[in-house]
Amino acid sequence: MTSEPDIRNQIVEWVLVEGTKHPSIGSFVIQYCDYLNRLDLAVDRIFVGTLVVNPQAAGCAVSFSREQNKLNEFIVSHEQFEQLRERKQDPMQFILSCGQEISVDLEAGDCLGMADLEGLKEAGYTEFLGLPLMVGQDIL
Repeated sequence: MTSEPDIRNQIVEWVLVEGTKHPSIGSFVIQYCDYLNRLDLAVDRIFVGTLVVNPQAAGCAVSFSREQNKLNEFIVSHEQFEQLRERKQDPMQFILSCGQEISVDLEAGDCLGMADLEGLKEAGYTEFLGLPLMVGQDIL
């Protein structure tokens, strides 16, 4: 059995070597999801987003559903970002404001009072993991 530090090292190596070969963030996300599944880390849906310094947009994001084989790439307007910041019981807002990960066993029923997590539970998902990507002292 592979240890957790070994798996983390394998993931970091994949991101730094194989991940850099992708021509777009969408291609990267699809292949990253496939790679995690090959490591027996069951990933059915993935969302990757980042804030940007741009007068026309606050961020950009990509989501991918393996079940639907559907990729969505979108720009987050400043207005949409402000609406997100107002949603106090939102996993993304928690990550942005606290800079901490969220790991929830949806089967156990503790959805932290977050409607998005309740929706995932009702859709049959069993776990949720949200991780901040830290660069220096800032959360991306």
